[in-house]
Amino acid sequence: MITKQYRKAQTEVIVTVLLILIGIIAVSLVSAWVLNLVRNNLKNTGCLDTAGQITIDLDHTYLWSNDSNQWLYLSLERGTKDFNLSGFVVIYGNEFTTGSKIKVDKNKVDKVHMVNSTGGIDSSSDLIFPSSGEQRTYAIDVTTFGMNNIDNVKVSPIIQNSIECDKTDEQKVSIRV
Repeated sequence: MITKQYRKAQTEVIVTVLLILIGIIAVSLVSAWVLNLVRNNLKNTGCLDTAGQITIDLDHTYLWSNDSNQWLYLSLERGTKDFNLSGFVVIYGNEFTTGSKIKVDKNKVDKVHMVNSTGGIDSSSDLIFPSSGEQRTYAIDVTTFGMNNIDNVKVSPIIQNSIECDKTDEQKVSIRV
């Protein structure tokens, strides 16, 4: 004969099992939704492919001054991953200033020039971004900011559809005399 206590214990076990199952189903549904949302957003940006692919070459990155201007020579190396690089963002400053941000894309930027093979500034040529496995050097006019206010540089790639990705490198720079 089944007693009331036995039925009550069975009911409590069944309710506990059902609550656990409902919890597992809810967590599964929420995690599937979140994973799809994140996966679709990351897939559409292409920024995952840029991680660590645009780096600053310190041997060719430095601050330099001539009679009238102060320059940040910035040498960027591109890794071998395939992605559509359509520009980059440079942020320069120091620990006391928020820095200055320059967006360098397919449009000509007045303060940014190509550096030719002899190290001279070529203000007449169009900007060329590094291809896969390539290195390019740029001269950025920092006269208005003042090179004494600069001790670090950060770079972030810009990919198709003008998407600005997270920084891929940050380096300390020095003044060359």
